Amino acid sequence: MGSVPKILLVDDEERFAKSLQIILMHYDYPCTVAFSGAEAIRFLKEGSFGIALLDVNLPDMSGCDILDFINSARIKTTSIMLTGISTVETAVQAMKQGAYDFLSKPVNHELLLKTIGNAFRHHTLTWELAASEKRFKVLAEASMEGVVVHHNGNLIEANNQFFSMFGYTKEELGQGIFLDKILTPSSRQIVNQH
Repeated sequence: MGSVPKILLVDDEERFAKSLQIILMHYDYPCTVAFSGAEAIRFLKEGSFGIALLDVNLPDMSGCDILDFINSARIKTTSIMLTGISTVETAVQAMKQGAYDFLSKPVNHELLLKTIGNAFRHHTLTWELAASEKRFKVLAEASMEGVVVHHNGNLIEANNQFFSMFGYTKEELGQGIFLDKILTPSSRQIVNQH
């Protein structure tokens, strides 16, 4: 994880945005500035950003609207909300929408840099986990054997070969199939030792 995230900074206060951009670039963070929500959405459609710093109050739309766009377009960007008018309701709304954090302006630079670092680690781990899960599913489906994943004896994932071997459906898996329904007592004993 030696790379640095490319940052999209969205704020309509030009002096604030330019000074924050200079600080971020001083710490080797590539930083693109958008002065409106429309400009931010255009940049998000055209490029890839590890972190989006979103001002909550923009003239044409809110930072939460941009966050909605990021979520609906499934853009792989972690968002940190910035606001000069900190309200609990706005913070709660942003966090429910998936914002990583919510910082008040004026921004403490050390806190911002720490938050960006933590957010990028979170961003990287989230996408690595998703890629790993996708690879696991591809491998499980390619297997000629029935493959299942269980948690405390409750089956939570299975490949198509398992369903054809045992005659269960994916819907039944969601309703709860337990290892004791498919394994002999001696096989359950071996599974429980691991």
